[in-house]
Amino acid sequence: MLLLIALLACSGPVDSDGVVVGSEPGDSTVQDTSVGATGDTATFEVVLPLDLRVVSPAEVPGVLHLVSGSGATAWSARVEGREIPAGPDGIAALVGFPQGSVLDVSVVRDDEVQEQLSLPIPAHDLLWTVDVLDPGRSEVAGGVLNVGVVGREGIEPEIVLLDGSDGDVLWWHPVDIAWDISLATPNAEGDGFVWLEVDTTRETLDAQMVELSLDGRRHTLIPTPTAHHMGIEAVDGRYALLAFEVRPDEPAPDGGTYDAAGDRLLEIGADGEAPTLLFSALSELVGERNDWLCEHSTLRREAYGYDEFVQWTHGNSLVYLPETERYLVYLRWVDSLVAIGRDGTLDWVLSGPWSDFAAPDGSPLWASQSDSTLWSHGHFTDAWEGGVLMYDNGSHSDDAKVVEVRFDETTWTAEVVATHRPPSEGEHNVLGDARRLPGGNVLISWTVLGLLQEQTPEGDVVWEAKGDPGVWFNRVRFAENVEGLVVP
Repeated sequence: MLLLIALLACSGPVDSDGVVVGSEPGDSTVQDTSVGATGDTATFEVVLPLDLRVVSPAEVPGVLHLVSGSGATAWSARVEGREIPAGPDGIAALVGFPQGSVLDVSVVRDDEVQEQLSLPIPAHDLLWTVDVLDPGRSEVAGGVLNVGVVGREGIEPEIVLLDGSDGDVLWWHPVDIAWDISLATPNAEGDGFVWLEVDTTRETLDAQMVELSLDGRRHTLIPTPTAHHMGIEAVDGRYALLAFEVRPDEPAPDGGTYDAAGDRLLEIGADGEAPTLLFSALSELVGERNDWLCEHSTLRREAYGYDEFVQWTHGNSLVYLPETERYLVYLRWVDSLVAIGRDGTLDWVLSGPWSDFAAPDGSPLWASQSDSTLWSHGHFTDAWEGGVLMYDNGSHSDDAKVVEVRFDETTWTAEVVATHRPPSEGEHNVLGDARRLPGGNVLISWTVLGLLQEQTPEGDVVWEAKGDPGVWFNRVRFAENVEGLVVP
């Protein structure tokens, strides 16, 4: 669906709908380029009128499409020092400009300015306040953030790109309130994002992978029933996602039965092919009986079509490491970080009851959910060979924080090497995220506090964004510019 945007033009007629048009149809010319009078076949070049109009795609309201009604492609839009050529579809897409701003645009053809346009970018409410506390040490202030806004009462869910210097909105995608969203990560083409959407009510197992180009030209939905929490495009044309596997009527420790869910890692293609199973937590870790339960993994609820639904493992995070062609999956209720090859091999488990790693002194990293050395029921999106930055929700320690953990696959040891703390103590029961920045600082989303912070390695806060009351930030990514956010 396209929403027409009225615009003001210094030249060029305006039609009855307030849409600027360019050259009149009668302005097209035919040029005879035949070669002399030799009898050679003449070649004709038809110069099409631009016949411009401006639209804003509903999927990306802050993007403007300059559309040539005639389909002309040999022209460009010049704005703020950028030359934006028309594509094969006759559209020049203006992406990444601040909401509410007015752009002075020159329409250029054959190095000559054909029209001067004044184009307003639609406005977007700013639901946060940015404070650059130390400009000399802040990295975020010089870049752009990709962050999700959690749908809550009175707050619409959306994906937004923010200017780190002032929090202004440079791009946004409204999400239907019927869906909860995961982190928007780059697609394989490097021109947009992919993410997972799941049924907000949790009444059904409905879910879908979404791919959306930055310019709004391409918007793809792929049904992925049973998927939850995270979906990414790890390899071109192949999506990886976490999905439920349910054992109905499992005997419960307190008597009776419940419907126990574990996690699977699946790969699918965009063509609707059957998914490839890479990992099953129930089959490969838990086995016939789960002896590693806590109050979280036995909490019953009516959900996903089951009357007594519980999550034994609660996978919530998924990252792909291309250097070793392996996925890292986090199973929250058993505190386990699991490495899985693209060929389906289970490489290792870090922490939890099946840990292949120990502390440097040889002591175990985990004895139970209430006795865990590295973390307690966390989330993560930043991992690399030999390390992970974990948002430790502190669900059993009552001590939420961010920890950097280093692990060695030759000595099979792991330890916390750095810690970052929130402004207040206690458990954070929902979400949270942390990412290393190129210069060494750490960007943190303290979700339940409605707060984004940038901390130095020493823990000094040099930048922060505070959400308005009720605003929760989802997971977050950083780049130097808008285009950098879609680099795979």
